[in-house]
Amino acid sequence: MSSFRKLMAGPEMSQSARIGFYIAGVVLGGMSALLGTVTHSGGIDGGITGVVVALLTILAGSAAFLLLSGSTGWVCYGLGLLLTLLLSSMHSDGDGIGTINQYLTTWWSYGAPAALLLGVVVAWIGYLILGADQASDTDNTDSN
Repeated sequence: MSSFRKLMAGPEMSQSARIGFYIAGVVLGGMSALLGTVTHSGGIDGGITGVVVALLTILAGSAAFLLLSGSTGWVCYGLGLLLTLLLSSMHSDGDGIGTINQYLTTWWSYGAPAALLLGVVVAWIGYLILGADQASDTDNTDSN
């Protein structure tokens, strides 16, 4: 089996642990979106730092949920993230979050889904570098 398929399948765990990861993915995806919505506005260091922190949070969460629970956990994280972004941007006229620069919101709006997808690439590279694929192949050959 290819390394990407093994990554997408996720590690072996009990059904209750999987359900816990799926619920945590939705909740933490939503919290990442809320955190990013607040920090992207330029409150940290008055500029681009807030957007970078927000996008790195999503990138790390995306990679972590893919590594820890496979593609279904990653989808749950992504659903929580994207639904929260959608709900927080609907009817936002007169909201209390103002940005220092109007382009920061554009970077956040387009960058969050891109960081979610880029997390797959980061997780796959990490999976290959750490040798998880080779270690499982060695275990299979030793048992034969």
